[in-house]
Amino acid sequence: MDPFPTTVAFTPFEARQCFPILQMISKISARGQNNRGNFMAVKTCREFEPEWLDLLGKILVGFPIVPVGFLPPSFDDDEESQPWVRIAAWLDRKEPSSVLYAAFGSELKFTTEQIDEIASGLERSDVPFVWALREGCLPDGFEERVGDRGIVVEGWVPQARILSHSSIGAFLNHGGPSGIVEGLMAGVALVVLPMQFEQGLNARLLSEKGLGAEVFRDYEDGSFSGEEIARKVRMVMVFRDYEDGSFSGEEIARKVRMVMVEKEGEGLRARARAGKEKFGNEEVQDRYVKELANFMWENKVHQEP
Repeated sequence: MDPFPTTVAFTPFEARQCFPILQMISKISARGQNNRGNFMAVKTCREFEPEWLDLLGKILVGFPIVPVGFLPPSFDDDEESQPWVRIAAWLDRKEPSSVLYAAFGSELKFTTEQIDEIASGLERSDVPFVWALREGCLPDGFEERVGDRGIVVEGWVPQARILSHSSIGAFLNHGGPSGIVEGLMAGVALVVLPMQFEQGLNARLLSEKGLGAEVFRDYEDGSFSGEEIARKVRMVMVFRDYEDGSFSGEEIARKVRMVMVEKEGEGLRARARAGKEKFGNEEVQDRYVKELANFMWENKVHQEP
C-alpha cells in the first residue's frame, strides 16, 4: 500500500471521544455482523477524494468499493414558510457573497460557555451573518450590539435555500457530512468547528484540499474562542486546541475574517466557487446513482431474507 502525506487524524480530545464507539464497532466486528455483503457503497465521489477511495480499495482487497455520489438534498420546503420569508427579505438587502451562514445541525447540545464563544466570534468578525440557533440563550445584549448586521433564527430553517442565496459567501458549521455536501454544492467557503466523532477528520480533509478552514480547539478539553472563530470566518480556517478541544470566540472571529474578507483567504474562496461546478453538477451526481444501479444489476445483488 503506497502511503501519502496527510493531516487527517484525530486530536487527543477527539480520540477519547471516539473510544466508546470504537469499542461498540469492535464487538460488532467480533460477532461477524459487519462482514455480510457483496460490496461497499460509499457516500462520496472521486472528484472529491479519489486518494481515500483508492486506499480503501487497497485495504479491502477483493471487496468492491462503489462511490454513490453526494446524494444531495432537494428543496422540499415551502418557499412561503415564515422562517424563509424573513431570512430571504434580509438576505436580499446584502451584497453578493458577503454573508456568513452559521448552523450546527439539530443534534448538538452546546454549553452556555460554547454558545457565548460562538456569539463572540460572530460579533468580533464584523461580517454580516445568519445564525440558525436550535436552542440556548444568547449573551446579554448580543442582538442589540450586532444590530442589523446579523439575524438569529431559532428552530428549523431551510438550510439548502439559505446556502443557495447569492448573498451567502461562507458557511460556519460543525463538519457533519450533510452540511459539508450542501456547502460544497452551493460553492461557498467552509469554516468548520468540529464538535464530535468524525467531524475533526472532515475538517482536516477540507483544509488539506483548500476548501475550508478549521477552527482551532484545545487538544485536551475541546475549548475554543470567539476570537479564533472570527479570524477563520474572515479567512476560512478555525483553530482548536489539540489537547483538550477547547475553543475561543477570538479564534472563531479570526477564522471568519480570514475566510470572508481577508487576502489570505482569496484562494480558498476561489476554489469554493469553482467547486460548485464540480460538486453541484446534477449530471455528475445522477451518474453515480445510475452506476450503482448498474453495478447491482450486473452483479445480481439482492436483498437476503
